Amino acid sequence: MKSVKENLTQQASKGAFWGLSSNLTVSAISFVGTAILARILSPKDFGILGMAGLITGLVQLFGNLGLGAALVQKKNIDDEYLSTAFWSSLLVSGGLIIASIILAPFASLFFNEPVIKLVIICLSANFIITSLSGVHRTILYKDIRMKKIAFVEIASRLVRVITILACALVGMGFWSIVIGMIVEGILKTILFIVTTHWMPVFCFSKSKFKELFHYGKNIYGQGFLNYFNQNMDFIVTGRLLGASLLGFYQFSYNLPYLVKSYVQDGIGPVAFSVFSKVQDDNERLARGFLNAVKYISMITFPVMFGLAFCAEDFISVVYGTSWLPAAGPLKLLCFGAALASIHCIIFSLFNAKGRPDIGFKWNIFRLPITVILVIILTRKGIIGVSLAMLLVEALTITTAYFATKMLSMRFIKYLNAIFPATTSSIAMIICLGFLHRFILGSYNVYLQLSLSVLLGGCIYIFFLKMIFREDIKELYRFIVFSIKK
Repeated sequence: MKSVKENLTQQASKGAFWGLSSNLTVSAISFVGTAILARILSPKDFGILGMAGLITGLVQLFGNLGLGAALVQKKNIDDEYLSTAFWSSLLVSGGLIIASIILAPFASLFFNEPVIKLVIICLSANFIITSLSGVHRTILYKDIRMKKIAFVEIASRLVRVITILACALVGMGFWSIVIGMIVEGILKTILFIVTTHWMPVFCFSKSKFKELFHYGKNIYGQGFLNYFNQNMDFIVTGRLLGASLLGFYQFSYNLPYLVKSYVQDGIGPVAFSVFSKVQDDNERLARGFLNAVKYISMITFPVMFGLAFCAEDFISVVYGTSWLPAAGPLKLLCFGAALASIHCIIFSLFNAKGRPDIGFKWNIFRLPITVILVIILTRKGIIGVSLAMLLVEALTITTAYFATKMLSMRFIKYLNAIFPATTSSIAMIICLGFLHRFILGSYNVYLQLSLSVLLGGCIYIFFLKMIFREDIKELYRFIVFSIKK
């Protein structure tokens, strides 16, 4: 039994390391590409892609039957389960393309942008492309083979960014992003199929589909509602404030979203797979859950707090002064992303325990609150929209209370897990504020930003080492263990 536990620990640490490394690299590639693209395209170009993305994202929800999550959570699966999920996804993707073609004209009328009709139709090609490798990706996640997933994600994202920049430089405008996304989808599908060495057989089990969908239906419902919870800000901004302001808001959202997706896509699947393997052992689950929350907060909190503090300088240096209207929303969304980075692990826990219905019910409760807050605060422009999303994310901390009850532990343990990162990050921005007021404020924006990043990192580590020495030692041991293993 001991060797099994040690093997799972090794799998978890390696999976987390490669998941984080992959997302960090992908985020860095996307960040550099976006920084260059921001000086070529206009806010309206990004706004048009944002509008089209809302529709394709909505349509895609109907194809996410939750079968992948069901395959990961189920302890024993065979080729019949996998092939049933594959053919189901392929059939549904064809329906999604038809739905996109039907909805495209209505989307153009809703947003009052005729061009997004064609953009939506073109982007819908990715439905059939990605469905061809959906099960292959699930197989890798179930086996926690994150190194292979990392290779596919990094290679395909690099090709996407290069394609987009090449097309943008020859004057293709927002179409360059459309082409890049399709190229990425094709390459990713090919690589996942080649890497997995699995091919579907021509069979479909009605009973196995029902079994998978019985679990996945709550994941499906959760994803459907979560889409509106996460995108209500884009929908309202695009409809009421127009493509240009949506472009500014999208830019302020993108950076915090990179950090959020860094955790959600890098650690979330690993946590789900590992939690599923020990789903009946609450003691191990609680220990793994609290460690995950602690380590995530120690990494994401200082980054998000620091970015919120340096928002104006960062946007001026990286994207140019023409994008400064995005600075205000960016500050608020950074704090929301910090909270979201630790909340995503909670839903991985619910799903692993066979309770995806909790996430589904939570999103039912959250949706009307999101709609009301966004609509009311839209009167304050994109600042108001950002504030609404921060308030909603702050409300999500109540799910942590449900998680601690499920694991039969006190809620204070959850708060203790995020305490080191929270207090050290607050101390960091207080010290940076003092330095800016009396020393750094007289420097030019490039030097000011560079020194803020360097000094902010040093100050954060200093407080963490001085007050929470054991916690930073644990993080260091985890990183070393992940790399060595």
